[in-house]
Amino acid sequence: MLKINNILIASAILATYIHANTNELQISIFSATKSEQSIIDITSDVEVITAAQLESMQITSVNDALKLTGISLTNSGGLGQQSSFFMNGMSAEHTLVMIDGIRYNDPTVTNGYALLEQLLITDIKRIEIINGAQSGIWGSNAASGVINIITKEASNKINAKVNLEVGSFKSKKINIILQGKDDKESIKMSLSNINSDSFTAMALKGKNIHDYENDSYKNTTLNFQYSYRINETNKISFLQTIIDASGDFDSNFSGKANDRTSTHSTNNKLTTIKFNHVDSFNIFDIYWNESIFNRQYAQGEYEGSIKEIAVKSKIPYNKNDFVQIGFDTKKQVMTKSYSKLYGKYDSKGVFITNSNKFNAMTGGINILTQSIRFDDYDKFEDKATGKIGLKHFHDSIKGFTTSLNYGTAYKTPSLYNLYNFYVGNENLIPETIKSLDVTMQYKDLKIKYYKSTIDDEILYSNITYKYEQSNKQSKYSGYEISYKKSINKILLSLKYLNEKAQDKNGNDLPRRVKEKSIFSVDYFGIKKFNFNLNGEYIGTRFDDIEKKIQTGKYTVLNTVVNYDINKNVKTYLKIDNLNDKKYQTVDGYTTSPRAYYFGINAKF
Repeated sequence: MLKINNILIASAILATYIHANTNELQISIFSATKSEQSIIDITSDVEVITAAQLESMQITSVNDALKLTGISLTNSGGLGQQSSFFMNGMSAEHTLVMIDGIRYNDPTVTNGYALLEQLLITDIKRIEIINGAQSGIWGSNAASGVINIITKEASNKINAKVNLEVGSFKSKKINIILQGKDDKESIKMSLSNINSDSFTAMALKGKNIHDYENDSYKNTTLNFQYSYRINETNKISFLQTIIDASGDFDSNFSGKANDRTSTHSTNNKLTTIKFNHVDSFNIFDIYWNESIFNRQYAQGEYEGSIKEIAVKSKIPYNKNDFVQIGFDTKKQVMTKSYSKLYGKYDSKGVFITNSNKFNAMTGGINILTQSIRFDDYDKFEDKATGKIGLKHFHDSIKGFTTSLNYGTAYKTPSLYNLYNFYVGNENLIPETIKSLDVTMQYKDLKIKYYKSTIDDEILYSNITYKYEQSNKQSKYSGYEISYKKSINKILLSLKYLNEKAQDKNGNDLPRRVKEKSIFSVDYFGIKKFNFNLNGEYIGTRFDDIEKKIQTGKYTVLNTVVNYDINKNVKTYLKIDNLNDKKYQTVDGYTTSPRAYYFGINAKF
């Protein structure tokens, strides 16, 4: 392991250094408290993937973007195939995923996780990742954290942007953006389409993937935004995202690599209407969100929705303090689930967050944030959750901060867990989660330790063949060491992660990476050129709880070369899996060999 880490660090240094990075101190974060805050005033451990990073590395999917932060992902094949991720060691259903604040966790999916494999990068402003239990702010599913994908607003003049890309596996990608804005109105429309023959989803380890059939994939994503400023203090806005995707896959039920009959299609629609009022007393928002999910397979159809109405008010007081209070109602409905059963539950929640910034008695500055939330469910017992965070800026050591966060959370059973004809169990209750994290940061170096537990965990039983409640506690812990530095014309980013995830019996959970290293280096030293080299080393990872099937111990490198023809036209060459490593993240399922992509970006 030490040898690999040294190789990664040496490679990063040899690739040279970096240019002006986006000033992180100027970034505002919404997801930590449901209100805009400077990143330096947030106690929670926060990761931000900026538009500059996405554009520099020519990222195609949200899955690929999340790898930049060290979140572990597994894929059952190539682009668009089923994937999962593990945030702080916990499985995907414990993370709340949103697009512009609209919930994307599908209640008809097993355990109710978000289908990230269907999310393309479509003019994204930033991706906010808030680690640790956040139910005191967001409610259910925000147990291991929150991922909020925030799209860009319209620019101040009428313009258009186009991205065209072609590459391996006969892939074709087009992104088109039309937008405009004046003092009263703003409007923006974007379309993203990708079409790829791809490669087989399933193959025996070590076999040539070209000996199997291709499992194709296509995705069309539409985004429409409109806002109207009524007067200086009031604004109304509308946003809608539609995702229409389809493709082939190899069913794990058939166990056949050349499965030519299994297909899938997805049609999801996310909508929000928001009224915003700003005056000298408060910032007031009322909004209506709707998430509609539809998935179709040869075996059946899954359909459901989440509807949410919310009101919140942020009231500043003193110079650096604020309190935010709010109320929301949510209704989750499943209209189809293979057996065509109907299920639903409703909830009402009230929440309050208070944040104070003050001088510490021992010197320096403290930021103290407290959140509490109470949820009333018609299906489950009422739940109260909370979060407290403290961040200290040390006066004696300039650039040194420490932060501590403790939170409680819960994860409600998904409608699939409750009502699926074959495996559902209507007697399930919400899981309860506790989490703690401690972070120390000195300038460009950050060290974090975290620990979480889950009680009443919902697991599939091989005895009853249904979902059942565990009567024992599962445990998660780990630490991260990260370093980011801008030196002259080079931007260097390094991170090492060490995680431990154990089930109720003390066994290591499958598909979790014991340790991993990631790095990224950007070089801006040649006029009009930008070179990026990035990669990850995956340590020990087993696909089974018996630890017989190893899917780790490999290094994958990627590179991008960007060239600015002029201020309006840019081109790039991207090579994924530069070292052509043959590996699998899920036993029996393929990953991409070395692949080439050439693209052009133009604005008018």
